[in-house]
Amino acid sequence: AEQSQGGVYQLALTGSAKSVLSQAAKALGVTGEVFEPEYSTPEFPTFLIGSKDGTTQSVAVTWTGTGNWWYNNPAAYPAPDCAEFAKADDGSEYCNRYQEQKPTPELQPTKAEMVSQAMRIFSATGLRVSAADISTSSNEWGSSAFASLQIEGQDSPVEWSLYWAANGTLASASGHSVSLVDKGDFKTISPRDAVARISD
Repeated sequence: AEQSQGGVYQLALTGSAKSVLSQAAKALGVTGEVFEPEYSTPEFPTFLIGSKDGTTQSVAVTWTGTGNWWYNNPAAYPAPDCAEFAKADDGSEYCNRYQEQKPTPELQPTKAEMVSQAMRIFSATGLRVSAADISTSSNEWGSSAFASLQIEGQDSPVEWSLYWAANGTLASASGHSVSLVDKGDFKTISPRDAVARISD
């Protein structure tokens, strides 16, 4: 069975929930005090800056695991305009038919704009990457930019991302607050031996 050496890293939470939230909020233009919402639990302590009820933008962090934070901006999804009103039995008006949502490719950020915003927001929240490390995708309904935490030059599953809605507004973002702790080199086994050991 072939054996080789492999570096082992531990992902450690970095900073504090408050500092991570404040950095993310500052990078994303969200103001307010840090508070703990009622759905926060001792196992998954969650903290928030911004809108309590989700009607305006907010940034939240769950202070466990990789210290995952996320940003939500409901303004990126405005209610569609009403094309036809109708009257209810009680005399009140309601919208019977909404105007069709049309794609707006001209409102989407350019690749250069996405990369520039991603570099600014990612680096402000602890991910140091070069422009070449940022992947982007775009269509007429939305655009996204993302990059992974690098471990020994390889992408890891720990990812930062930004998403722009159809109107070109930044709708959501997410990232983490981790640092790599080098645990040294360990012997690795071949894939064949690894499969044989799965049932152990």
